[in-house]
Amino acid sequence: AQASCTPAHNSLGLPLEERLPPPPLLGAERLVAVRLRVDGAALSPPHPEAVFEDELLWNAGDTSLSPSDFAARAAEELSLPPPFAAAIAAELTAQLAATEKARRKKPQEATHTPPPPRAAARLFVSLLPGREQAARA
Repeated sequence: AQASCTPAHNSLGLPLEERLPPPPLLGAERLVAVRLRVDGAALSPPHPEAVFEDELLWNAGDTSLSPSDFAARAAEELSLPPPFAAAIAAELTAQLAATEKARRKKPQEATHTPPPPRAAARLFVSLLPGREQAARA
């Protein structure tokens, strides 16, 4: 018996979700280069035998993974002592905040406005050999 496909069911006959998640916004990626280093000797209690170091690109435009979630996963995967998760999250959050602050401080990049079509044509013509006179006219 073949399942029928209706607007409320898929081709397997299973009910569809009530709402689909919104599609990701184009251009929402904001990649931030992050270099993490957490020395276990500086933690409380100290763990002088362990050091966490990682370099990564963090997508600040993606909220599906928080710095705390990343830190907890990293500490668990690497079998690091519990204080590392909080220290990694704090270091990552601090670097992201500093990057965001610098981005906001920086004046908005001047948007490039292309010249009107006539000026663009003149520029193009002036680059062609033997056409310099036509461009000046």
